Amino acid sequence: MTHLISIDPSITCTGVAEFDDGEPVAAHRIVPSDSLGTIAKIDWTIAQIELIVPRFSICDFVIEITSGKTSSRHKGGGAGLGTYGMAVGHIARHLILTQHEGRVTQVYENDWTRGRGSKDKRIAHLKYTCPLYARQYAHMDPGGDIADAIGLGEWHMMNTRLEATA
Repeated sequence: MTHLISIDPSITCTGVAEFDDGEPVAAHRIVPSDSLGTIAKIDWTIAQIELIVPRFSICDFVIEITSGKTSSRHKGGGAGLGTYGMAVGHIARHLILTQHEGRVTQVYENDWTRGRGSKDKRIAHLKYTCPLYARQYAHMDPGGDIADAIGLGEWHMMNTRLEATA
């Protein structure tokens, strides 16, 4: 059985999706307390991810990383880009160093979202194509963090299959 954990990291809410044999089976929103400082939020998020991992003997990871470019939603200001990048870097580094006997693939957010429309369109599409998300997670995913974690995982698996056949 192939296990994949896909991660859409953030300092405020990290989306995590679990896949078994190419199908999403569970998802999580990891939301650290606002009362924590930046490093404490990142450490707490990593600890929560670690609680998910032990269920699998061998597990691959795919994590969204920042391209360093600001999106239009920040009006070019890059609001929070520094702390976001810090969270992404710490989480990715932790996964790479621990590996859990699997691979860690880092994907730029603008690579996997290219051609997929706005976040709202990606969420609407996932509600239609992923019954698990529509049934269990859409109502508790106001920022689309779980949706993006599932979308990233699906994109990664599709690209991995395409590379294998090339």
